[in-house]
Amino acid sequence: MVSERIPVVVVTGPVGAGKTSTIESLSTLLGAIPLRHGAIDMDHLRWVYPNPEGDRFGVRLGYRNLAAIWPNLLDAGIRCVVLADVVEAREQVREYEAAMPGATVTVVRLHVAPEELVRRLHGRESEESLETLAPWTPPPSPARSSIKSTCRVDVVPPHEP
Repeated sequence: MVSERIPVVVVTGPVGAGKTSTIESLSTLLGAIPLRHGAIDMDHLRWVYPNPEGDRFGVRLGYRNLAAIWPNLLDAGIRCVVLADVVEAREQVREYEAAMPGATVTVVRLHVAPEELVRRLHGRESEESLETLAPWTPPPSPARSSIKSTCRVDVVPPHEP
């Protein structure tokens, strides 16, 4: 049983926004304190092929896997968690809270200029992945190599249960 609430920061944004890099940096900073924490990329908790029937992106699988490791993290004495995931609706916060009883979830959304997202994706994704992502990203700009990154961060405070 959790005696005090564990803060969980969910870093979100579109594909290519820097969610994983952000939680890696946060983990380094927390480790320097030192603060016992967990750093989780939800992509790794739903990485199966093919995805389960009716769960195209493995979202439900990811929440179940998160719930399965939560007691182990608590037993390890974690004091907080940083998590990378794509959050598209406020209702997803309830899914995190259900998977991590005793957690106080705060969502931090990264905003990156569309041209910068395209530059990043073209630098790391296969052509097949780019085709899949095409509906969610703008077409590449001929001047994309000269575009400077712009980033904004929004914090959605936790709600009381």
